[in-house]
Amino acid sequence: MNSDILSSNIITALVGIFGAIVGAVIVLFSVRLTARESRVSTIHEKMSACLIQTFDNIWEMMHLLDHVANRVYYRTVDTGEFKETAYDRYWRELDRLTEENRNLFSQQILYFPKDLVEVLKEINRLLNDARYEVKKVKPNDKHTYPNTSNVKSVIDKARPLLKSFREQARAYIGSDKLEPITPLEELPLLKALEEEQKKES
Repeated sequence: MNSDILSSNIITALVGIFGAIVGAVIVLFSVRLTARESRVSTIHEKMSACLIQTFDNIWEMMHLLDHVANRVYYRTVDTGEFKETAYDRYWRELDRLTEENRNLFSQQILYFPKDLVEVLKEINRLLNDARYEVKKVKPNDKHTYPNTSNVKSVIDKARPLLKSFREQARAYIGSDKLEPITPLEELPLLKALEEEQKKES
């Protein structure tokens, strides 16, 4: 009889131990699953933020390049004293955006899928080409920009690539993540530059 009680106690203890082990495994699995979901969510959020900033920067840069090539002019005041014009400010903003894109590159490599990285590399290559072409364009005495066809050609090649980049990005981060994008004509920077240009003319 004592042996039966002992056996029963042993079985009860073993069942308890087994239950505790199973419970611990379940808790550990749940914790790891939660941690993994949290990491995935964090990476997704960082990827989304990086994609949005990348898209906005490139879109604004393309618009600025187009303006530098076609709509702004350079002049100094009559005394010969240097004056920052809309032309200078455009270039300053282009340099700022270029530097921001360089700083984003490590995040893009880390968070973006390979196909997005490849499209982005091609866009950046074209934008560099456009900057090179724009630097060769000099305003004439009438403050116009002749011979800008090369710049326009490069920008025209970059636009569909940026559209492709945007659509592929939506497939990864959700269709609503890149909306709404502020229309270019409503960007505060561009509106301010346009006003300055009008005052100078």
